[in-house]
Amino acid sequence: MGALVLGMEVAAVAFALLGFGWLALLIGLPLIVATLLIVVVAAWWERRRAAQQAREEQEREEAAARARALDPEGTVYLTPGLMSGFFELPSAALPARPQEPAASQIPTQATAEPAPDRVHH
Repeated sequence: MGALVLGMEVAAVAFALLGFGWLALLIGLPLIVATLLIVVVAAWWERRRAAQQAREEQEREEAAARARALDPEGTVYLTPGLMSGFFELPSAALPARPQEPAASQIPTQATAEPAPDRVHH
């Protein structure tokens, strides 16, 4: 993509050179150099990001392998992140949820009485 942008820019400067002469180079050449610099920095930055992502993935895989070595049956569930699962209880330790009463068992009030008025003395 960077080569395509540079190619179009060179073509534009060459076309401007035909129309305006050497004055087009005063603006065109610095723009080409700046674009080239941006493309080089962007490519370097992307390679650096990809390498960092590969290192992080490798570290995650190594951590998972260590966890499997410590717990071969997989009885402990490890989640990523700081203190992940610290406040969670295993489902076996949670009490059973009480059943909600059926609609026919809920008492209803036949007539609504107004609240007594408060008198301030």
